[in-house]
Amino acid sequence: MIYAADESGFYDRQVLAGGTTLAAGDLNGDGRQDLASGLPDPFPVTGGITDPSGKSGYVMVHYGSAAAPGGLNATRHTYHQNTAGIPGSNENEDRFGAAMSIADVTGDGYAELAVGVPYESLGGALRGGDVLVLRGGARGVSTTGSVRLSQNTSGIPGTAENNDVFGYKVRLADFNRNGKADLAVSAPYENPYNNEGSGAIWQLHGTSNGLTTSGADVFDPADYGIARGSGLGDALND
Repeated sequence: MIYAADESGFYDRQVLAGGTTLAAGDLNGDGRQDLASGLPDPFPVTGGITDPSGKSGYVMVHYGSAAAPGGLNATRHTYHQNTAGIPGSNENEDRFGAAMSIADVTGDGYAELAVGVPYESLGGALRGGDVLVLRGGARGVSTTGSVRLSQNTSGIPGTAENNDVFGYKVRLADFNRNGKADLAVSAPYENPYNNEGSGAIWQLHGTSNGLTTSGADVFDPADYGIARGSGLGDALND
């Protein structure tokens, strides 16, 4: 739930409700923060928001507005895997929106939205997982040119396997300080050891044309001197 505060700093009213994951950033380049809220495990409630995803998970975007209470427009823009232009299709328990991050990948002044879909099945890989990147623009999120990334994507190290849950966590940030956000993606159950995930983290670089798989890196527990079975990537913090 999102609440607005009065001048004293105390919360005085509820502005928006819904979502178990959140990400904020300027998707439409107007200088105001927009809010994406994810419902990866939608549970219908009588009188509540209708689930458009068939229990696959969906994301709602609310745009910042100086005129709106609390600074966020109450109009919600909804995205899921059956939304035109978004790769894939809704399947039960894909967990679309389980992780999200917003930052400008191309350096054009409009932030992109990265969405983790960790339970997505890829071919024979049950819960192999993937990540979808939606472009930002003057009108906000656009599904035109949406990109789907997984371990089966050419240039990304590894291969999608059962229960990798690639996309468990995602983060967009300018790691190499070139003015364009890069993408970090985790799969904490990658390469299990003694029935526990060892985990891995991938990094893809941002360019003026979007994310590139050229020079993509992958890091596993050995790179950090930690034990196998540690579930590397269970969290990606600032």
